[in-house]
Amino acid sequence: MDNFQQDIDPQEYWPSHWLKADMLPEDRMTLTIRGIGSEKDPKGKLHVVAAFQEFDGPVMDLNKTNFGRLEKLFGKKTSLWAGKRFVMEKQPGQRPDGTACTVLRVVGAAPATLVKSA
Repeated sequence: MDNFQQDIDPQEYWPSHWLKADMLPEDRMTLTIRGIGSEKDPKGKLHVVAAFQEFDGPVMDLNKTNFGRLEKLFGKKTSLWAGKRFVMEKQPGQRPDGTACTVLRVVGAAPATLVKSA
């Protein structure tokens, strides 16, 4: 019964389709957009989603706030957002039922990276 003494990571057994705050390894992280699209959940509700180069599996369900912030950064043509970089941050939030939670928020453009010339 040694297997009862191990730590269990629920993501290993029940991976989430949606990117959640506890999946970010840091409180503030630079992400690169792989693509923007839409998909229906099992109940048939349509979601605007973003996939990131830094994560293989989960996609982020873009709420109106985060979508609006990305639109201000990168313009209205979402087809041109692939490859764009921005900073995502964990922030205190609130669920619709009023309970506290941690949410993901777009906080700004990623700092420019310097390219050294030879």
